[in-house]
Amino acid sequence: MNNLNLKENNQQVATHKDREIWISDELVNYGIESVMPCVRTRARFTEACATAMMTNPNLNQVSRASLLGALIQCAKRDLMPDNREAALIPYK
Repeated sequence: MNNLNLKENNQQVATHKDREIWISDELVNYGIESVMPCVRTRARFTEACATAMMTNPNLNQVSRASLLGALIQCAKRDLMPDNREAALIPYK
C-alpha cells in the first residue's frame, strides 16, 4: 500500500491489517530478524506497531523513514512499541 495516511470524507482509510502488512514488508526488507532478539516474533512486533499507529493517528503524519527508524530502534533494543515498553511520539 503506497499511502498509509488516514483520510476522511469517503476516501480510503488504511485498515489495521494494511498497516500491519506494510510494517511487516518494510521490516523484512530491512532484515529485521537479524536485529531482533529471538524471544520476540516479527508477527507480534508488527501487531504492536500497527496498533500503535491506530491508537495514535499523529503517527500517520510522520515520514515513513522516521517511523521505520523508530521501529528499528525499538527492535534493536528489544522493546515492544506498545506504550508500555516503548512509546512512539511524533515531533514536528
